[in-house]
Amino acid sequence: MSRRKKQQRINTTLCYIEKDGKYLMLLRNKKENDLNEGKWIGIGGKFEKDETPDECLIREVREETGITLTKYEQRGVIGFVSDTWNDETMYLYTATAYDGEINYNCDEGELRWIDIDEVMNLNLWEGDRLFLKRLVEGDRDIRMTLHYEGDTLKKVWCSQSGICGGCFHNGLTYDEQHSLKEEKLKELLMPVMEEDSIFEGVLDSPLHEGYKNKMEYSFGDAVKDGPLTLGMHRKKSFYAVVTCDDCRLVNDDNNKVVRATVDYFDSLHIPYVNKSTHEGYLRHLLVRRSFANGGLLIDLVTADYNPTEEMKAAEGFKDEASLLNDWVEILKGLNLEGHIDGILHTRNNSLADAVIDEGTEVLFGRDYLEEELLGLKFKVTPFSFFQTNTKGAEVLYSKVRDYVGDTSGMTVYDLYSGTGTIAQLVAAVADKVYGVEIITEAVEAAKENAKMNGLNNCEFIAGDVLEVIGSLEKKPDMIILDPPRDGLHPKMLPIIAGYGVEHIVYVACKPESFVRDMEFFKARGYRVVKAAGVDQFPYTKHVEAVVLLSKAL
Repeated sequence: MSRRKKQQRINTTLCYIEKDGKYLMLLRNKKENDLNEGKWIGIGGKFEKDETPDECLIREVREETGITLTKYEQRGVIGFVSDTWNDETMYLYTATAYDGEINYNCDEGELRWIDIDEVMNLNLWEGDRLFLKRLVEGDRDIRMTLHYEGDTLKKVWCSQSGICGGCFHNGLTYDEQHSLKEEKLKELLMPVMEEDSIFEGVLDSPLHEGYKNKMEYSFGDAVKDGPLTLGMHRKKSFYAVVTCDDCRLVNDDNNKVVRATVDYFDSLHIPYVNKSTHEGYLRHLLVRRSFANGGLLIDLVTADYNPTEEMKAAEGFKDEASLLNDWVEILKGLNLEGHIDGILHTRNNSLADAVIDEGTEVLFGRDYLEEELLGLKFKVTPFSFFQTNTKGAEVLYSKVRDYVGDTSGMTVYDLYSGTGTIAQLVAAVADKVYGVEIITEAVEAAKENAKMNGLNNCEFIAGDVLEVIGSLEKKPDMIILDPPRDGLHPKMLPIIAGYGVEHIVYVACKPESFVRDMEFFKARGYRVVKAAGVDQFPYTKHVEAVVLLSKAL
């Protein structure tokens, strides 16, 4: 059989069953001059007349091993459960059909028990993918996915590779991602740059994995009426949520919190808030982590607790206080790399599918983290804005500081200032810095941060930039913009351009929005002096841009 014979993908699976910590697998015997020598195989053989792939699999397994499989479909995956060993555990492999034969005909197949570590020594052809999924205890998902390239075995990004909508470039090396992002950003910026404008490329994130300091997880299910899940939305789905408890964008402490939380609430059959009926209790789990000291801030977001009569009558029913207290004790008992600074509970009864604070109580510890960035200390609260890649933010703000240059004796506006990071970096050499931010909590944190860092020439104002900017006491000599993803409000453009400052530094989390806004600035005499990208989000398609604009006075 040719290695690269035309393939027909089929929705059938090969089975591997766990018993006493061992895994039942089928491996090809050694055979000289065999292209598949030592390769992974499964139960195989020719299809009988009018036999479906699933029927073929069940028959072949029974003939080869005496094990009877029962087909079922759950969470969008066709699976098979053995009637042996009390349907204890089952592993799945997505199979391929070659012109009437299941991939890797195994007349010489060998059946034996092996340790899971032995999987790491298997070899497959380039492009083959192995999906191992444990189906036990309500389909609690601890699936492991492996990817093979040539004779080298590599772990695929996570158990939800290709399913979760979070990552985009998890099939590429970091260098490949970097090249794509740099090429795309340069192509995007070129129309608004001059011949002598300098494009400095895309700066790498110091961390490629485990870089995120904040995650907002959603409660839900992967299929209608399926088991409770906690994680990210399935790709291209508004309703389905897949459990992300082995995500590689975060520190593993996050994953442990997710795993413990979903297991706890699922064991008690606590419902999530249904997007259609708006009934239920669980909504989101917010986890923030300090890179300065490993502290975690964990916030459970729920609707009001209105248990049904059926829930009240169930064995082990708990009132809300007991429910939350026991959850806190479980989290406190986790074996973490870092530690827990605070566990919170936020109430949210809004109809919007978003994390909205309608009242937050501290269940354990405190309601903030302490973070450090470029020598400055910051108090980060649950809902205040802070760059989600701490180490990448240091690269980003270093570039901003480079573009800002010498601000001695100047008045600087830092608009959309968040917790005041940029304002405080500039304040060390500026005469006066005004930071304007619409989120009151972020402004209060910015004031505390400035005080903590001994900076008394920063003034932070809470309010809509459009409404506040006209009331500032001093006019700016320089303006720094770090607007939301949609860019500047159309009414803000003439106000900012109207100040006529010589330099504007624009930080764009969505460069497309900057390009649109730049068309306005360009018509008002501003030009791009230089621009750089910063990869704040490895393994996603996002990249931030920092641009220095100049106007001839």
